[in-house]
Amino acid sequence: MEAMDVIENVQRNDGVSVAAKARQQLLNTDTYTKIGNTMYCIFDEFGPADCQGWTAFYKGTGPLPTYNPEFKGDICGIVEALDKAAADPEVKNFVLDLTCNNGGELAVLQAITTLLAGKTAVRWDNVLTKQRVVNDVQVDGNFDRVFDDNDKKPRHPELNIAIMTGHYAYSCGNLLPSQMKDFGYLIIGEKTGGGSCSIQKMCTAEGLSYQISSARARLINKDGENIDSGVVPHIALEVKKATGKDDDGEEVEYSDFSAFYAPNVGEQIANWYATNKQ
Repeated sequence: MEAMDVIENVQRNDGVSVAAKARQQLLNTDTYTKIGNTMYCIFDEFGPADCQGWTAFYKGTGPLPTYNPEFKGDICGIVEALDKAAADPEVKNFVLDLTCNNGGELAVLQAITTLLAGKTAVRWDNVLTKQRVVNDVQVDGNFDRVFDDNDKKPRHPELNIAIMTGHYAYSCGNLLPSQMKDFGYLIIGEKTGGGSCSIQKMCTAEGLSYQISSARARLINKDGENIDSGVVPHIALEVKKATGKDDDGEEVEYSDFSAFYAPNVGEQIANWYATNKQ
């Protein structure tokens, strides 16, 4: 409990919660919203997923899970936003907003890259042996309860997919932009916060469990570069510093991402894809 308190205090003091609230007030939502020709889907953590709902679906005893505010880190909100974007003739771009994402479950990340790109690939190398490994998994991307080549297709390839990043984006919030960049998709915003190293779970003699970065394995991009220091976007956007009060009423400095949602951002995304055909 003491270790978790320390982690929560660090997260609270770096201003991420205040930044997320400021974004919610600006967009009037914490799920997804349309601005001009662009659909923004906010995603602040990978998981937890609605395991009970998904288990019932794959057993054939329940429907396909839909968005549930109790499971904001599930893929259901992304699926809903993607489908609405594809059904709207005005929308050309789909932005997955990871500006305040603090990471989470790798399985959720792999489901998301399947939805967006039809691919999964976790690359890492062993620092001691220099061995490089690519881990690929099968994801039922079209939800037909069958694992086949039909799953290896983006859900809506007609949309310009962009991953929006900020320095708060950590762990899986750093790994997903790296993977999508490898797959040829646009990364826009600010350099991510890193932290996608291999994790070792440890335990003290007193029984306190904790996690540290592994010295033996590190996550890399397709060029073999260590991504732990962050992912640089293709298009950098302006980030301002502001001050606000956190949940305890203390004034903290936070990053103001308001420029990320300006109308011209959609134009920048469309222009990038016009000159960078996949």
